[in-house]
Amino acid sequence: MNALARGRLSAAFRDCADAASSPRPGRRALVKCGALLVAGSGALLIAACGPLLIAACGGDPRPPAPTSVESLAPGSIARVGSEEIAAATVAAIAAAERIPIAEARDRAVFDALFAAGARTDLPDLVPAAESTVLARALMRMIWREARTAPVSEEELADVTAHHFVEFDRPAGARVVHAVVRIAERATEAQKSEARALAARLRSHVEAALRSTALEPAPRRDGDKAFEFGPNEPPDDVASRFTAAVSELEKGKLEVTTERLPVVAADGRLVDFGFASPQYVLEPFAKAATALGTRGDVSDLVATDYGFHVIALLERTAEYRVARVERLRQLSDDIARARARRTRRTMLEQARARSAVEVATNADGLMEALARDAAAAPR
Repeated sequence: MNALARGRLSAAFRDCADAASSPRPGRRALVKCGALLVAGSGALLIAACGPLLIAACGGDPRPPAPTSVESLAPGSIARVGSEEIAAATVAAIAAAERIPIAEARDRAVFDALFAAGARTDLPDLVPAAESTVLARALMRMIWREARTAPVSEEELADVTAHHFVEFDRPAGARVVHAVVRIAERATEAQKSEARALAARLRSHVEAALRSTALEPAPRRDGDKAFEFGPNEPPDDVASRFTAAVSELEKGKLEVTTERLPVVAADGRLVDFGFASPQYVLEPFAKAATALGTRGDVSDLVATDYGFHVIALLERTAEYRVARVERLRQLSDDIARARARRTRRTMLEQARARSAVEVATNADGLMEALARDAAAAPR
Protein backbone atom coordinates (compact mmCIF):
# COMPACT_ATOMS: atom_id res chain seq x y z
CA MET A 1 0.00 0.00 0.00
CA ASN A 2 1.26 3.50 -0.80
CA ALA A 3 2.79 4.98 2.37
CA LEU A 4 1.37 8.45 1.79
CA ALA A 5 -2.14 7.06 1.38
CA ARG A 6 -1.75 5.16 4.65
CA GLY A 7 -0.40 8.25 6.34
CA ARG A 8 -3.60 10.12 5.54
CA LEU A 9 -5.56 7.43 7.38
CA SER A 10 -3.19 6.97 10.32
CA ALA A 11 -5.06 9.34 12.63
CA ALA A 12 -8.12 7.10 12.44
CA PHE A 13 -6.00 3.97 13.04
CA ARG A 14 -4.19 5.52 16.03
CA ASP A 15 -7.41 6.82 17.58
CA CYS A 16 -8.92 3.41 17.07
CA ALA A 17 -6.00 1.74 18.81
CA ASP A 18 -6.06 4.30 21.64
CA ALA A 19 -9.74 3.56 22.21
CA ALA A 20 -8.93 -0.08 22.86
CA SER A 21 -5.53 0.21 24.56
CA SER A 22 -6.62 -0.39 28.14
CA PRO A 23 -5.35 -3.64 29.80
CA ARG A 24 -8.85 -5.03 29.28
CA PRO A 25 -10.35 -3.14 26.37
CA GLY A 26 -13.69 -4.92 26.52
CA ARG A 27 -16.53 -4.89 24.04
CA ARG A 28 -17.22 -1.10 24.21
CA ALA A 29 -13.67 -0.21 23.22
CA LEU A 30 -13.66 -2.68 20.34
CA VAL A 31 -17.01 -1.30 19.12
CA LYS A 32 -15.43 2.14 19.15
CA CYS A 33 -12.56 0.76 17.07
CA GLY A 34 -15.01 -0.54 14.51
CA ALA A 35 -16.94 2.72 14.38
CA LEU A 36 -13.81 4.75 13.80
CA LEU A 37 -12.71 2.48 11.00
CA VAL A 38 -16.12 2.60 9.34
CA ALA A 39 -16.01 6.38 9.41
CA GLY A 40 -12.47 6.59 8.11
CA SER A 41 -11.99 3.79 5.65
CA GLY A 42 -15.11 1.88 4.72
CA ALA A 43 -16.31 -1.70 5.15
CA LEU A 44 -13.40 -3.29 3.29
CA LEU A 45 -10.91 -2.04 5.88
CA ILE A 46 -13.14 -3.29 8.67
CA ALA A 47 -12.95 -6.75 7.18
CA ALA A 48 -9.22 -6.52 6.74
CA CYS A 49 -8.23 -4.86 10.00
CA GLY A 50 -10.88 -5.71 12.59
CA PRO A 51 -9.38 -9.08 13.64
CA LEU A 52 -5.93 -7.52 13.99
CA LEU A 53 -7.32 -4.88 16.31
CA ILE A 54 -9.02 -7.44 18.47
CA ALA A 55 -5.75 -9.34 18.74
CA ALA A 56 -3.53 -6.34 19.29
CA CYS A 57 -5.58 -3.84 21.27
CA GLY A 58 -4.77 -5.43 24.63
CA GLY A 59 -1.34 -3.71 24.75
CA ASP A 60 0.25 -0.44 23.70
CA PRO A 61 -0.67 0.03 20.01
CA ARG A 62 2.01 2.65 19.30
CA PRO A 63 5.09 1.40 17.43
CA PRO A 64 8.30 0.97 19.40
CA ALA A 65 10.96 3.61 18.88
CA PRO A 66 12.89 2.55 15.75
CA THR A 67 16.48 1.53 16.22
CA SER A 68 19.23 3.17 14.19
CA VAL A 69 19.91 1.33 10.95
CA GLU A 70 22.91 2.40 8.93
CA SER A 71 22.07 0.22 5.94
CA LEU A 72 18.95 2.12 4.89
CA ALA A 73 18.75 3.19 1.27
CA PRO A 74 19.58 6.82 0.52
CA GLY A 75 16.58 9.03 1.25
CA SER A 76 14.97 6.53 3.67
CA ILE A 77 14.52 7.30 7.35
CA ALA A 78 13.02 4.02 8.60
CA ARG A 79 12.41 0.42 7.64
CA VAL A 80 9.53 -1.81 8.73
CA GLY A 81 10.23 -5.38 7.72
CA SER A 82 11.20 -5.13 4.07
CA GLU A 83 9.45 -1.81 3.46
CA GLU A 84 11.51 1.35 3.67
CA ILE A 85 9.90 4.69 4.53
CA ALA A 86 11.25 7.58 2.51
CA ALA A 87 11.92 10.99 3.99
CA ALA A 88 9.89 12.53 1.15
CA THR A 89 6.89 10.42 2.16
CA VAL A 90 7.12 11.57 5.77
CA ALA A 91 7.44 15.18 4.63
CA ALA A 92 4.35 14.78 2.42
CA ILE A 93 2.35 13.30 5.32
CA ALA A 94 3.44 16.17 7.60
CA ALA A 95 2.40 18.75 5.01
CA ALA A 96 -0.92 17.10 4.16
CA GLU A 97 -1.94 16.56 7.79
CA ARG A 98 -0.23 19.72 9.14
CA ILE A 99 1.62 17.84 11.87
CA PRO A 100 5.26 17.84 13.06
CA ILE A 101 7.79 15.73 11.14
CA ALA A 102 8.36 13.42 14.11
CA GLU A 103 4.67 12.66 14.42
CA ALA A 104 4.43 12.08 10.67
CA ARG A 105 7.32 9.59 10.91
CA ASP A 106 5.60 7.76 13.78
CA ARG A 107 2.38 7.56 11.79
CA ALA A 108 4.18 6.14 8.77
CA VAL A 109 5.89 3.51 10.95
CA PHE A 110 2.63 2.67 12.74
CA ASP A 111 0.80 2.22 9.44
CA ALA A 112 3.57 0.08 7.99
CA LEU A 113 3.44 -2.21 11.05
CA PHE A 114 -0.35 -2.41 10.79
CA ALA A 115 -0.21 -3.19 7.08
CA ALA A 116 2.44 -5.86 7.60
CA GLY A 117 0.20 -7.58 10.12
CA ALA A 118 -2.74 -7.45 7.73
CA ARG A 119 -0.67 -8.98 4.92
CA THR A 120 0.31 -11.84 7.21
CA ASP A 121 -3.04 -12.61 8.84
CA LEU A 122 -5.53 -11.64 6.10
CA PRO A 123 -3.77 -11.90 2.74
CA ASP A 124 -6.98 -12.44 0.76
CA LEU A 125 -8.60 -9.19 1.89
CA VAL A 126 -5.59 -6.90 1.74
CA PRO A 127 -5.73 -6.20 -2.05
CA ALA A 128 -9.35 -5.03 -1.81
CA ALA A 129 -8.54 -2.82 1.20
CA GLU A 130 -5.50 -1.33 -0.55
CA SER A 131 -7.54 -0.63 -3.70
CA THR A 132 -10.17 1.22 -1.67
CA VAL A 133 -7.64 3.39 0.16
CA LEU A 134 -5.60 4.17 -2.95
CA ALA A 135 -8.71 5.05 -4.96
CA ARG A 136 -9.84 7.48 -2.27
CA ALA A 137 -6.37 9.00 -2.02
CA LEU A 138 -6.38 9.49 -5.80
CA MET A 139 -9.80 11.19 -5.68
CA ARG A 140 -8.54 13.57 -2.97
CA MET A 141 -5.50 14.37 -5.10
CA ILE A 142 -7.73 15.07 -8.13
CA TRP A 143 -9.94 17.39 -6.08
CA ARG A 144 -6.96 19.25 -4.56
CA GLU A 145 -5.40 19.86 -7.97
CA ALA A 146 -8.78 20.89 -9.44
CA ARG A 147 -9.15 23.59 -6.79
CA THR A 148 -5.64 25.05 -7.03
CA ALA A 149 -5.01 25.47 -10.78
CA PRO A 150 -5.73 28.93 -12.28
CA VAL A 151 -9.13 29.38 -13.93
CA SER A 152 -9.14 29.99 -17.68
CA GLU A 153 -11.61 32.24 -19.46
CA GLU A 154 -12.97 29.20 -21.31
CA GLU A 155 -13.67 27.37 -18.05
CA LEU A 156 -15.42 30.38 -16.54
CA ALA A 157 -17.49 30.84 -19.70
CA ASP A 158 -18.52 27.16 -19.77
CA VAL A 159 -19.68 27.14 -16.14
CA THR A 160 -21.35 30.55 -16.48
CA ALA A 161 -23.31 29.22 -19.48
CA HIS A 162 -24.60 26.37 -17.33
CA HIS A 163 -25.76 28.88 -14.66
CA PHE A 164 -26.69 31.69 -17.06
CA VAL A 165 -30.06 32.43 -15.43
CA GLU A 166 -28.29 33.43 -12.22
CA PHE A 167 -25.13 35.07 -13.59
CA ASP A 168 -25.55 36.05 -17.28
CA ARG A 169 -29.25 36.46 -17.99
CA PRO A 170 -30.26 37.79 -21.42
CA ALA A 171 -33.27 39.99 -22.06
CA GLY A 172 -36.37 37.95 -22.80
CA ALA A 173 -40.12 37.76 -23.30
CA ARG A 174 -42.78 36.08 -21.19
CA VAL A 175 -45.53 34.89 -23.55
CA VAL A 176 -48.66 32.87 -24.00
CA HIS A 177 -49.26 31.07 -27.28
CA ALA A 178 -51.65 28.82 -29.18
CA VAL A 179 -50.56 26.32 -31.81
CA VAL A 180 -52.74 24.68 -34.44
CA ARG A 181 -51.02 21.32 -34.69
CA ILE A 182 -50.20 19.54 -37.93
CA ALA A 183 -49.33 15.88 -38.32
CA GLU A 184 -45.79 14.89 -39.27
CA ARG A 185 -46.96 13.72 -42.71
CA ALA A 186 -49.72 16.27 -43.24
CA THR A 187 -50.77 16.97 -46.81
CA GLU A 188 -50.62 20.46 -48.30
CA ALA A 189 -54.40 20.68 -48.01
CA GLN A 190 -54.24 19.84 -44.30
CA LYS A 191 -51.49 22.42 -43.77
CA SER A 192 -53.59 25.06 -45.55
CA GLU A 193 -56.56 24.26 -43.34
CA ALA A 194 -54.41 24.58 -40.21
CA ARG A 195 -52.95 27.88 -41.39
CA ALA A 196 -56.41 29.28 -42.07
CA LEU A 197 -57.60 28.38 -38.57
CA ALA A 198 -54.46 29.94 -37.04
CA ALA A 199 -55.14 33.16 -38.96
CA ARG A 200 -58.72 33.28 -37.60
CA LEU A 201 -57.36 32.61 -34.10
CA ARG A 202 -54.95 35.49 -34.44
CA SER A 203 -57.65 37.95 -35.49
CA HIS A 204 -59.98 36.83 -32.69
CA VAL A 205 -57.25 37.01 -30.03
CA GLU A 206 -56.06 40.44 -31.17
CA ALA A 207 -59.59 41.83 -31.02
CA ALA A 208 -60.08 40.43 -27.51
CA LEU A 209 -56.84 42.03 -26.27
CA ARG A 210 -57.69 45.42 -27.76
CA SER A 211 -61.30 45.58 -26.60
CA THR A 212 -60.54 47.24 -23.25
CA ALA A 213 -57.46 48.47 -21.37
CA LEU A 214 -55.21 45.71 -20.11
CA GLU A 215 -54.34 45.25 -16.46
CA PRO A 216 -50.64 45.51 -15.53
CA ALA A 217 -48.55 42.35 -15.47
CA PRO A 218 -48.57 40.61 -12.08
CA ARG A 219 -45.73 41.58 -9.76
CA ARG A 220 -42.87 39.08 -9.51
CA ASP A 221 -40.04 39.63 -7.03
CA GLY A 222 -36.38 38.76 -7.59
CA ASP A 223 -35.54 35.25 -8.70
CA LYS A 224 -39.21 34.21 -8.40
CA ALA A 225 -39.71 35.96 -11.74
CA PHE A 226 -37.76 33.10 -13.30
CA GLU A 227 -39.32 30.13 -11.53
CA PHE A 228 -42.05 28.99 -13.91
CA GLY A 229 -44.53 26.46 -12.56
CA PRO A 230 -48.12 25.22 -12.51
CA ASN A 231 -49.20 27.95 -10.08
CA GLU A 232 -48.40 30.98 -12.22
CA PRO A 233 -50.10 34.17 -10.98
CA PRO A 234 -53.27 35.22 -12.83
CA ASP A 235 -52.56 37.44 -15.84
CA ASP A 236 -55.17 39.49 -17.66
CA VAL A 237 -53.55 39.05 -21.10
CA ALA A 238 -53.15 35.29 -20.65
CA SER A 239 -56.77 34.94 -19.47
CA ARG A 240 -58.20 36.91 -22.41
CA PHE A 241 -55.98 35.04 -24.87
CA THR A 242 -57.06 31.62 -23.56
CA ALA A 243 -60.74 32.58 -23.53
CA ALA A 244 -60.58 33.89 -27.11
CA VAL A 245 -58.97 30.68 -28.36
CA SER A 246 -61.58 28.53 -26.61
CA GLU A 247 -64.47 30.50 -28.19
CA LEU A 248 -63.48 29.77 -31.78
CA GLU A 249 -64.80 26.74 -33.67
CA LYS A 250 -61.87 24.48 -34.55
CA GLY A 251 -63.47 21.60 -36.44
CA LYS A 252 -61.28 18.47 -36.26
CA LEU A 253 -58.03 20.36 -35.82
CA GLU A 254 -56.11 20.16 -32.54
CA VAL A 255 -55.24 23.45 -30.83
CA THR A 256 -53.04 23.74 -27.72
CA THR A 257 -52.77 26.87 -25.59
CA GLU A 258 -50.09 27.41 -22.94
CA ARG A 259 -48.01 29.94 -21.06
CA LEU A 260 -44.24 29.54 -21.22
CA PRO A 261 -41.18 30.49 -19.15
CA VAL A 262 -39.29 33.58 -20.31
CA VAL A 263 -37.87 33.06 -23.83
CA ALA A 264 -34.54 34.61 -24.93
CA ALA A 265 -33.80 35.64 -28.53
CA ASP A 266 -31.45 32.65 -28.99
CA GLY A 267 -34.20 30.25 -27.94
CA ARG A 268 -33.08 29.56 -24.37
CA LEU A 269 -35.77 29.27 -21.72
CA VAL A 270 -34.71 31.65 -18.94
CA ASP A 271 -35.82 29.72 -15.88
CA PHE A 272 -34.25 28.23 -12.74
CA GLY A 273 -36.33 25.07 -13.09
CA PHE A 274 -34.04 23.38 -15.62
CA ALA A 275 -30.87 21.48 -14.69
CA SER A 276 -29.34 22.44 -18.05
CA PRO A 277 -30.29 24.99 -20.72
CA GLN A 278 -33.50 24.18 -22.61
CA TYR A 279 -34.53 25.71 -25.95
CA VAL A 280 -37.55 26.53 -28.05
CA LEU A 281 -37.34 26.53 -31.84
CA GLU A 282 -35.57 29.52 -33.40
CA PRO A 283 -38.57 30.91 -35.40
CA PHE A 284 -40.68 30.88 -32.24
CA ALA A 285 -37.96 32.60 -30.16
CA LYS A 286 -37.42 35.34 -32.74
CA ALA A 287 -41.13 36.07 -33.04
CA ALA A 288 -41.65 36.12 -29.26
CA THR A 289 -38.74 38.46 -28.53
CA ALA A 290 -39.71 40.80 -31.39
CA LEU A 291 -42.91 41.74 -29.54
CA GLY A 292 -42.49 45.10 -27.84
CA THR A 293 -45.57 45.95 -25.77
CA ARG A 294 -47.73 43.96 -23.39
CA GLY A 295 -50.66 42.50 -25.33
CA ASP A 296 -48.92 42.60 -28.74
CA VAL A 297 -49.74 39.61 -30.96
CA SER A 298 -47.29 38.03 -33.41
CA ASP A 299 -47.84 37.13 -37.02
CA LEU A 300 -48.31 33.42 -37.69
CA VAL A 301 -45.17 31.41 -36.84
CA ALA A 302 -44.67 28.11 -38.65
CA THR A 303 -42.67 25.35 -36.92
CA ASP A 304 -42.56 21.56 -37.12
CA TYR A 305 -45.33 21.49 -34.52
CA GLY A 306 -47.79 23.62 -36.49
CA PHE A 307 -48.84 27.28 -36.74
CA HIS A 308 -48.39 29.47 -33.64
CA VAL A 309 -50.00 32.69 -32.45
CA ILE A 310 -48.02 34.39 -29.67
CA ALA A 311 -49.02 37.20 -27.30
CA LEU A 312 -46.60 39.13 -25.08
CA LEU A 313 -47.23 39.15 -21.33
CA GLU A 314 -44.13 41.15 -20.40
CA ARG A 315 -40.51 41.79 -21.34
CA THR A 316 -37.68 41.01 -18.92
CA ALA A 317 -34.38 42.89 -18.70
CA GLU A 318 -30.92 41.40 -18.98
CA TYR A 319 -28.82 40.85 -15.87
CA ARG A 320 -25.03 40.35 -15.86
CA VAL A 321 -22.80 39.58 -12.86
CA ALA A 322 -19.24 40.98 -12.98
CA ARG A 323 -16.43 38.54 -13.78
CA VAL A 324 -14.77 38.82 -10.35
CA GLU A 325 -18.01 37.97 -8.55
CA ARG A 326 -18.81 35.12 -10.95
CA LEU A 327 -15.35 33.67 -10.37
CA ARG A 328 -15.82 33.86 -6.60
CA GLN A 329 -19.23 32.22 -6.59
CA LEU A 330 -18.51 29.60 -9.27
CA SER A 331 -15.06 28.44 -8.13
CA ASP A 332 -16.39 25.22 -6.59
CA ASP A 333 -18.43 24.44 -9.71
CA ILE A 334 -15.36 24.97 -11.88
CA ALA A 335 -13.31 22.68 -9.63
CA ARG A 336 -16.01 19.99 -9.76
CA ALA A 337 -16.14 20.20 -13.56
CA ARG A 338 -12.35 19.84 -13.71
CA ALA A 339 -12.39 16.90 -11.33
CA ARG A 340 -15.09 15.16 -13.38
CA ARG A 341 -13.05 15.60 -16.57
CA THR A 342 -9.87 14.31 -14.93
CA ARG A 343 -11.67 11.35 -13.39
CA ARG A 344 -13.31 10.50 -16.71
CA THR A 345 -9.95 10.64 -18.52
CA MET A 346 -8.25 8.50 -15.88
CA LEU A 347 -11.06 5.99 -15.97
CA GLU A 348 -10.84 5.69 -19.75
CA GLN A 349 -7.08 5.18 -19.53
CA ALA A 350 -7.48 2.59 -16.77
CA ARG A 351 -10.07 0.68 -18.79
CA ALA A 352 -7.70 0.66 -21.76
CA ARG A 353 -4.95 -0.85 -19.59
CA SER A 354 -7.04 -3.29 -17.55
CA ALA A 355 -9.86 -5.50 -18.80
CA VAL A 356 -13.04 -5.37 -16.70
CA GLU A 357 -14.88 -8.68 -16.37
CA VAL A 358 -18.11 -9.15 -14.45
CA ALA A 359 -19.46 -12.56 -13.51
CA THR A 360 -22.64 -13.53 -15.36
CA ASN A 361 -24.31 -14.33 -12.02
CA ALA A 362 -23.09 -11.15 -10.30
CA ASP A 363 -26.61 -9.82 -9.68
CA GLY A 364 -27.68 -13.02 -7.98
CA LEU A 365 -24.55 -13.10 -5.82
CA MET A 366 -25.07 -9.51 -4.70
CA GLU A 367 -28.73 -10.13 -3.90
CA ALA A 368 -27.74 -13.13 -1.76
CA LEU A 369 -25.14 -11.04 0.08
CA ALA A 370 -27.72 -8.31 0.67
CA ARG A 371 -30.18 -10.86 2.09
CA ASP A 372 -27.52 -12.31 4.38
CA ALA A 373 -26.55 -8.84 5.59
CA ALA A 374 -30.19 -7.94 6.28
CA ALA A 375 -30.75 -11.16 8.22
CA ALA A 376 -27.59 -10.87 10.30
CA PRO A 377 -28.12 -9.86 13.98
CA ARG A 378 -27.28 -6.24 14.64
